[in-house]
Amino acid sequence: LDKPPSRILASRGPFGHESANNKGYEKSGLKITCNLIPLPENPTENPGWGAYYTSLKKGQEYFDASRFGHLSFWIRGENGDEKIQIGLVDKQRDESGKFGDIGPIEAYTQRGMIDKEWQKVKIPLDLFQVNPAELNQVLIVIDGAAFDKIAPRTITVYLDDLAFE
Repeated sequence: LDKPPSRILASRGPFGHESANNKGYEKSGLKITCNLIPLPENPTENPGWGAYYTSLKKGQEYFDASRFGHLSFWIRGENGDEKIQIGLVDKQRDESGKFGDIGPIEAYTQRGMIDKEWQKVKIPLDLFQVNPAELNQVLIVIDGAAFDKIAPRTITVYLDDLAFE
């Protein structure tokens, strides 16, 4: 991602999914809003990007997800045309200061796209090409390059029940 970041806001609140695993769903969800804004000096280029990450590391100890096969979560969009990418950062990438491998999630949604209805996403860990025994972060990336039309836009997605399975 060679463009400067746009503005992003993440907040926890009553945004959760009413799943069997989430008894306190009314308090637990995550809302991520990213304002993708073209650069004034080149407004015909794709508008920026934004990223949210959640840390998995406790102190100096990396999270060991080697016993799991998938990263899963529930997602829905505000408008139904949202696109996000997801990545993992392991110890090696953390020490180099680089993002983890990032890929779009549409192929792993139940309906092949993010829409206004909750759906579960389940992504095989081996696709990320990281060491699952030494994980540091999960990244949620919103990149203006994912959209066909170049224009300022606000992307809002809701996430819940982020887990390794």
